[in-house]
Amino acid sequence: MSTDNFFIYYLAAIGNPDLDYKIKILKHNLCFIFNNVKKPYDIVINCYDDCILPIETMLNSLSFIRNIFTHNKKGILVELWHTNPHHDILKNYENIFFILDDVKIINVDIINLILIKKTFNISFLSPKVIGGTWDYMRKYNNNVIGFANNIEVFCLLFDYNDFMKFMSINDIDNPCTWGVDLLLGYHNIKSAVYYKFCVKHMLPSNSNHIIAGSQMTTYLNKRGFKSVNDVNAKYKPIYKIIQYPPPPPSLPPLKKMSNIKKKIFHKMILK
Repeated sequence: MSTDNFFIYYLAAIGNPDLDYKIKILKHNLCFIFNNVKKPYDIVINCYDDCILPIETMLNSLSFIRNIFTHNKKGILVELWHTNPHHDILKNYENIFFILDDVKIINVDIINLILIKKTFNISFLSPKVIGGTWDYMRKYNNNVIGFANNIEVFCLLFDYNDFMKFMSINDIDNPCTWGVDLLLGYHNIKSAVYYKFCVKHMLPSNSNHIIAGSQMTTYLNKRGFKSVNDVNAKYKPIYKIIQYPPPPPSLPPLKKMSNIKKKIFHKMILK
């Protein structure tokens, strides 16, 4: 991490309801990360309500937050991202930590997560997610990496090119993003979940499920899929798991000592 711009926090969207609680989650996450990386960093915020003042007040109380880039617009996720004027500055950062406003960091080592991303050349890397929809997001424990065709979008580590790739696979006609996570394998995006690190989804979705579901179906149909089951039949959500760090090599079994060696061993003990 040789430059000051090694890391930026990207808040996907924030607003009511539960704004006070979401600000507490944000403050917790920012402090957690600073205690991990030990250096100041910047933040991008997408705000879908006229509520930026209390957020900025909290951020200004944190001495380790350097630059605050805010985008305030009525809209849903993709509608915010596709109009955000600050995306061009993201090319100046080595790592982009993308996260939803109701996702709380439980245990994430940012430096280690960055190392894993680079070691395995992963484009989209997520920690384990408690409280998500799908079991495979929390299925394994300990030092397991699950290489995936499908990652629920709660918290992702990107570089700039990966971030822009994520932006490109989102469709303005599918603003809630439902179904986008299903097609990472279809788009040939190398993705993974590292189950040692963990975040928790703290609030239920406020999306209109009927509208979001209909938009997802259209999104999948445009790309040749009839349903979620159709995607999963062609692209298994987790297709490979490895242990990382790898387990230490096992020692070969000890050979039986000869009678002479046994006698020498006993004499050494008796001395």
